[in-house]
Amino acid sequence: MLQSGTYRGNSVTSLKDGDSFIGRAGADMNGATLLRNWTTVSIRGVQYWTRAGGAPLYTPPCPSLSGVCCEPNNPGCIYVQDLYVDNVEYKHVTSLAKVQSGNWYYAFTSGGGAVRNNIYMFRGDHPNSHTVELGAHNYAFKDTASDITIKNLRIEKYAAPLESGAVAPAGASWLIQNNEICLNHGWGVKVLKTGNNVQVLSNNLHDNGEGGMGAGGITGGLFDSNSVVHNNADRVLISMEGGGTKFSSHHITISNNIVHDNYGAGLFTDAGGTYNTYDHNTSYSNIGDGIRYEISRYGTITNNVVYGNSLNAEITYTGSDHGRIRGNIVTDNGVGGIEVWNIVGTRPGRTIYRVTDTQVTGNTIIVGNGTYEKASGLIDAAKPRQPGVFTDPTNIWANNRYGVLTMPWINHSWAWGESLTDNSANVVNWLTWRQAHPLEALQLK
Repeated sequence: MLQSGTYRGNSVTSLKDGDSFIGRAGADMNGATLLRNWTTVSIRGVQYWTRAGGAPLYTPPCPSLSGVCCEPNNPGCIYVQDLYVDNVEYKHVTSLAKVQSGNWYYAFTSGGGAVRNNIYMFRGDHPNSHTVELGAHNYAFKDTASDITIKNLRIEKYAAPLESGAVAPAGASWLIQNNEICLNHGWGVKVLKTGNNVQVLSNNLHDNGEGGMGAGGITGGLFDSNSVVHNNADRVLISMEGGGTKFSSHHITISNNIVHDNYGAGLFTDAGGTYNTYDHNTSYSNIGDGIRYEISRYGTITNNVVYGNSLNAEITYTGSDHGRIRGNIVTDNGVGGIEVWNIVGTRPGRTIYRVTDTQVTGNTIIVGNGTYEKASGLIDAAKPRQPGVFTDPTNIWANNRYGVLTMPWINHSWAWGESLTDNSANVVNWLTWRQAHPLEALQLK
């Protein structure tokens, strides 16, 4: 039992089966160290605040196959240690010349007047008048022990590497409940492949550097009633895995979560997941898909509310088969409503599933605020093309209701049949769509 207060320097990586860590109100596990006693220095006529940062923590190489992990305007996202001023993360820049208000520089080597292992801040930021902290420990909790309980804690400012989490279950049947997990460098919670049957319940996961919660390769798990907000604060590439959530798992349920304003997909299954269920979630205003199910199988996406997401589509089912997408309420703001993509042959060396046995039924899709609408439909971008996906009787669109806000969109709001343009939709009007899918309904708003 952790009483109220801040616990610094604790990295719990040696557990026994059945251990519990339960916080009283105000119990804070903080992975950062305080930085005080800053002094001023002039380097080539420019004034900075500086102090020793100590030997930096080891930063693993970028795990991306391309060797690039960060958005071009934030190359410092790779480094595991973040700096915080009054609980606000500052941007890590990669040269002394780029230091401005709101960012900082770690001199990993000497040069240009900088002292090795010193930290530099903008002269106008006055760090001695604020609480300044530097991430100093990789993990709050990480171990292979089973039946671990972590409840009612604030877990913050850990220097988890990319694709790792401040809380990193590697044993079975962990319960992670009612925690605030924030401002960590990598993920808030990232379940490792041996962490089967985990439960991540009613946590507030926000402002983490790469993502809120995710799991790789586990079998069994429940991620329910969490708030996942403002993650990928360090601008890891969305194409890598930055965003709200990411799962490459089997037989897991993701339900009743509120996911919004993440830089990347809100809810995301990828890389061979099977039997993942997304039910009764609300996903909105993410810089990515609201719900994305990619290169995986047997996905169930039901009863979700999805709107205002700004890349690809509100719900995307791509490179995957055996899908059940039903009972969702989707507002398409111009990127697409519910889209199914057939992409076989587009990624050499990877198993990508031909679209079959995929049913999109009973959804409500509001259309009409954008300039190019794909409210619903199937897009064949396979190489070579596979027109049989359109005549496959197991691919079904039925009993969906489209609320069309403005009349012109009824002329180009559905995707069906082969397009002459590579990797694009054959956009059809309502009459053509209804002929192929006679049980669909249109309602003018």
